[in-house]
Parts: sequence; C-alpha cells; structure tokens
Amino acid sequence: ASVSVSRAMISMALAMRGAKVVLVDCDLRNPSVRERLYMEEEGPGLYEYLSEQAELEDILIWNQKYKMHVVPGGEAIENGSELIDSPRMAELFEELKKTAEYVILDTAPVGVLTDTAVLAEAADAALFVVKQDYAKRSAILDGIGQLAESKIYISGCILNGAQAGIGGYGYRQYRYYNKYG
Repeated sequence: ASVSVSRAMISMALAMRGAKVVLVDCDLRNPSVRERLYMEEEGPGLYEYLSEQAELEDILIWNQKYKMHVVPGGEAIENGSELIDSPRMAELFEELKKTAEYVILDTAPVGVLTDTAVLAEAADAALFVVKQDYAKRSAILDGIGQLAESKIYISGCILNGAQAGIGGYGYRQYRYYNKYG
C-alpha cells in the first residue's frame, strides 16, 4: 500500500535538513505528486520524458516552497510498464543521481502493478508505506513478500494516518500489561 503524502513528507524533511532531493512521481496511472505539493496542474512530466516528448530540463521542476526538485508524473496513462522498464528510465535515474543525494520514487501500490517491482530493481532501498485501517493484512504481507523477492533492501515501514486507539494501535491496546508488572 502506498500513499504519496508519506514520500513527499520524507522528501520535504530531507530537503529542510539541507539535502539535495528529487521526488519522482513514478505512478503513471495515477500521478498525484503535483496535487499533493500544490504545484501547477499542467506541464510535462515523467510520461512525456519517457515517451520522448520532453527532455530532463523540461520536467525537473524546482519547488521553492519545499526546497527540492520534483519530477511530476505528467499525463496519466493506463499501461506504463514498458516505459518504466525502459533504457530511458535508467538514463533518467543516472542523471538524477549526479545532482541529488536522494532520489525518492513515489510508486503505485505494491501488488497492484508490476511497475513497482521493476522500480525496486533500480532502487537502493524501499520504504514500505501502509495507511492505517486501509490495507488488509494479507495485502501488506503480499507486498512485503514481493519486495523481498526483488532482493531490495527494505529500510523500514511507515504507518501513515495513524491514530491512537483505532484498529488496535495505540496505548489502550496494551493496558492489560499493567496487571503483570
């Protein structure tokens, strides 16, 4: 399960600490980074770059408010797997690594698309994001299993939208421990 807000928040936190960050919206079916960061809705993005309608300088946008670069998703398309798994995508990653300390890929949910597994092969690490009371336990375990099969280092998990006392999370769940010491 993936939620753009978490990767955007991680990107912003790193950028605020002075790191050179690029956030790339790799969900070509449902690009949402522009909206999440309150950026202009129009303009070329990753889709246009991968389909050779734009160059890197056309899609790499400096976000002054958050002090980081962003590559928006561009036009939404149904099947972007071939584009995601293309030499042009690999070239993009190589170029971005030259200028950024962190290249953060915002992907479609694991298990929904093959794109995420393809992107995992290009990444150094994965951060698994789960929205509380949204994803089923079986979907979470399947997603983690798929990432593990890709041999990517899973650096951690974020519980997004967490509220104490909902869905068994929080301190109320653990009160009975007080009886035992």
